[in-house]
Amino acid sequence: MSGRIGTTIIPLSKIQIGKTMTNTQYDLIAQRIFKSENQRVAVAAVVFDGLSSYEAEKRYELPKGTLSRNVRKYKNEVQYIESVSAA
Repeated sequence: MSGRIGTTIIPLSKIQIGKTMTNTQYDLIAQRIFKSENQRVAVAAVVFDGLSSYEAEKRYELPKGTLSRNVRKYKNEVQYIESVSAA
């Protein structure tokens, strides 16, 4: 179901942060901000695998328009975490 593989390191360049993140780090963030596993997997598919929000909504059976908002939430959360860690 997930587009992520094992313990690979996921580049964050697609979300314009320029660092890397492990699956464990992604899971910790995603579990905190998304209720369902489908939402977490769909966000990962968009952010890390390059799937469009529209296609991921269809594939993971999410309501139309939900995923773009969730991807934005995730990116904002990562930026916040990085700003706190850089302070």
